[in-house]
Order: sequence, then C-alpha cells, then structure tokens
Amino acid sequence: AKFMEKDFGKQVQLRYPNDTMSKYISIYGFDEFFEALPETLERLDIEISNRNYGDKDKKTPGFRLPDDIARFKNLEMLHIEGMLSELPDDIGQLQNLQFISIPNNPNLTHIPAVIAELPNLEVLNVKNNTKMIIPHEIMVKAACGDLVLIKTQPDKSFGVGECSNGQKIVVNYVDDQGDYQTREGAEDAII
Repeated sequence: AKFMEKDFGKQVQLRYPNDTMSKYISIYGFDEFFEALPETLERLDIEISNRNYGDKDKKTPGFRLPDDIARFKNLEMLHIEGMLSELPDDIGQLQNLQFISIPNNPNLTHIPAVIAELPNLEVLNVKNNTKMIIPHEIMVKAACGDLVLIKTQPDKSFGVGECSNGQKIVVNYVDDQGDYQTREGAEDAII
C-alpha cells in the first residue's frame, strides 16, 4: 500500500496481473484500488493480460468502472482493455476527456450515449468489441467529423443524422438500429 501511495502521480498504468499494483488489487480488490487513486489523475491505462478475464464462457467476472468515476475531473485519457463490462453514465461528467480507448472487451455490449456530449473528446476506440451497440448520438458525431471513431465491427444498417451545422448525413451502424439496410437507401432519404 505504501508503494501504491507514492507510485501514483497524474497517470496510472496497470498491466494486470503482471505488475506490482496487481498484487495490491489481488489482495484488496479493484474498488479499493480506485479509492486510492488521486483525484488529480489525468491518464488511466489498464490492460488485462489474462485473456480469460471478463470472459463469460470462462466464468470470470467482467469489470465495471466505479460510479464515482466523475471525481477524476482532470482525466484526459482513459484506456481499459480486456476486462471492461460496463461504463457508468457518470463518464459524461468528465469534461476534459480527449481520448477513450476501450478495445478488446468481450463483455462490453453498450456504451453510454452521454459520451457524445463530452466537449473535448477527439478519439473513441471500440475495436474488437463484437457485441457492442454504439448509440446513435455517437455515430452521428463520428459521421459529422467531430469524433474519430475506431471500430472493426462491420456496418449492418444505416440511418440519417444531422450535424450541428444542419447538414444531413448518412450514419453507419454496427447493429440493426438504423432505418435502412443499405447506404443507398439512407442517401435517397436525404435527397
């Protein structure tokens, strides 16, 4: 615990279960780990190297960020890979977030639409989250060029959205939430 206190600065990098901080987590748990983090945190980088972690088939639990994530007001970069099962809606209160990277999380099925309202968000990486539904508001922001969305999921449906300047655009969805099965159908609806 003493090592943890002096190791935390404005950034925390955790490679679970292979580093010193992982030993603390294995004893006290993720909840106490998050309680020990300073509120001045700017970068949080967590990666699970055990590929069975968070896998429903292996009966290993996924990980949910704490509801009090909003206490990290200075957080600019959030990277969680390999274990995330849910993001709380309070992530929308992190007004300084510029980069969210949440790839390779097999139990992550949706993300809060409030992410689209983050004023400084530039990049959202959701690669290899094959079960994920990306909310309409986020897809519109990406289609308008206000957000770089990194995804590997194929487009399954299409819809129509409107950018802040009033321009109508085609929105690609990685699920069936769109009104059109083809891009052409969505383009025809704009005209």
